[in-house]
Amino acid sequence: MAAVIQTTQAFATGDQVTAGKLTAIQTGSSFAAAAVDNVTTQISGDAIIVKSGGVDTSQLADNAVTSAKLDGDAIYPVGSVYINATDSRNPSILLGFGTWAAFGAGKVPVGIDATDNDFNAVGSGLNTNETTGAKTHTLATSEIPAHVHGSELVSVNSNEGRVTFSNNRLENDAERATFKGDTDPTGGGGSHNNLQPYIVVYMWQRTA
Repeated sequence: MAAVIQTTQAFATGDQVTAGKLTAIQTGSSFAAAAVDNVTTQISGDAIIVKSGGVDTSQLADNAVTSAKLDGDAIYPVGSVYINATDSRNPSILLGFGTWAAFGAGKVPVGIDATDNDFNAVGSGLNTNETTGAKTHTLATSEIPAHVHGSELVSVNSNEGRVTFSNNRLENDAERATFKGDTDPTGGGGSHNNLQPYIVVYMWQRTA
């Protein structure tokens, strides 16, 4: 017995299949009563739905779904990355297929970007299959934002050459006095935290 009833579109010998006729078939079709058993499934509008209580645990026995039925190569092909937030066991145990190796220890994944030399190859940009970036970084002089240090200038009127105090000095040349010296050093020269917000998980890559 037919599961689908179609009443609005007929084809004669030699008729062409057109988009309009296919649309007519779609809009004019419905499920036949025999398509459901009204115990586990039923017709609802234009769809077949599972009835409340229609599928229970006895119908989903442990041996009803197996790794053989779930094609591991389709779900997680070789090269895929598996992530678990709580279970540290190898995915070969959890999923029942494949060979897996711990992946990306202490690293975060980044989507490939062909326009950026740092991210244009799988692995890590110019260093394919290696990693770049650092948890901490110490600024070089060229990386420090442009800035100034305030200082107190001293004016001395003198026509007798040079007046020296501490590591600074006043040099007199006729009517011009020039102050030369360094400000007191500041800063510790240490590295700063370079980490983004993160959450630690278990990551594995399928190798075979």
